[in-house]
Amino acid sequence: ERKNISLWLGGDAMINAVASVNRNTIVVLHVTGQVLMPWVNHPNISGIIMAGLPGQETGNGLADVLMGDVNPCGKLAYTIAEKQEHYIMALLTSPLPVPQINYTEKLELDYRWFDAHNIAPLFEFGKGLSYTYFVYSRLVTTGPTGDQVLVRSLGASGGESEVVQSYSVTLRNAGRRGGKEVVQLYLGFPPAAGEPPRILRGFEKVYVAVNQSV
Repeated sequence: ERKNISLWLGGDAMINAVASVNRNTIVVLHVTGQVLMPWVNHPNISGIIMAGLPGQETGNGLADVLMGDVNPCGKLAYTIAEKQEHYIMALLTSPLPVPQINYTEKLELDYRWFDAHNIAPLFEFGKGLSYTYFVYSRLVTTGPTGDQVLVRSLGASGGESEVVQSYSVTLRNAGRRGGKEVVQLYLGFPPAAGEPPRILRGFEKVYVAVNQSV
């Protein structure tokens, strides 16, 4: 239903007009997915909130975040590119019939495409800011390493994958207020595996008080 990935009805012009007279402009986007952001580097734009599709509590939720009553912890569920041509997708605006579409990217979807082709995104998959900041340290791997790592997946036979390695990390809240962080685990495979460079294999949201570690 989208003819392009720009903001419709003069959205970009409106943002530029507001930013030109307001030195502390925060852009709130109610959008279904990625959009182009030609105004992102405007010196008067101090923040962007990807608010998704609005519901009845959208106003209250946004006010809580903007006024600092709630410390945000959301993360992007997709990659936002700097230019439209950086996406693997093609916009189909021609009338029916829809042409044959060959998914030549195979497993290189979203952030995997950007990683595989060394494309720097505008905002990466999994990005999200908070009113505090966190420090990661002490990555610990439990289980066999190197050539000893064997992951057996029964897949279609109805079994479950075998967990042969586990990972832990120390997370410290180095800011001035408590907050939640989404710890994300990405794994890389040898080139012979035919996998994308990095794949999200786990994530967990945790709360950390000020000056505390978990």
